[in-house]
Amino acid sequence: MQLELPDRLHATRDLLMRSLIPQSGEPAPSMPASLALDLADRFAPRSPLVPVSATLSWLQRARHFLASPAFGAVAAAVVLLGAALPLLQGPVSLPKDSLRGAAGEVAAETVRILFIGDHPAAREAVVASGMFEPDAISSIARDTDAEALPGPKVLVDLATSTITAIDRDGATIHRVAVPSSAANLADAIAFAVSTL
Repeated sequence: MQLELPDRLHATRDLLMRSLIPQSGEPAPSMPASLALDLADRFAPRSPLVPVSATLSWLQRARHFLASPAFGAVAAAVVLLGAALPLLQGPVSLPKDSLRGAAGEVAAETVRILFIGDHPAAREAVVASGMFEPDAISSIARDTDAEALPGPKVLVDLATSTITAIDRDGATIHRVAVPSSAANLADAIAFAVSTL
């Protein structure tokens, strides 16, 4: 054991010596064994051949790394790479069997609203409601003319007071009576369109 302390430990020795000055002539209490071991372990010179990291457990090394600035730099680099890689790859094409399918694969069909007979006032009221595209609203002479038109359609027959929704295959999906108030006609047609 070395009796001479290194220069860096003189201040610690002086502090310990002043704290152990006996009060009223009593002998100083002995140092607890655990404190002596802790101090000896803390201030014992390390061998220059064994690095400090070799004496640490893996848990202590992980704690030191997480507390170091290197961890912050590595975390920032991972976040930047995670955000930049999708941008560098370009647009992603989805396979056809995915939930979304290929882009532009399904085009929305225009639902035609056909007034049977000559009812310009009712037709203008529906156009003025702003709920439908004006190009989708037209008049035909009779319901047999509607069967020749492809795609989904809503037939508004004020002579028989019915609104009928027909899908693209020609099957009747919805049929309801024309409302008594002309103000509710556009709402009834919109509901028929929503059933298609």
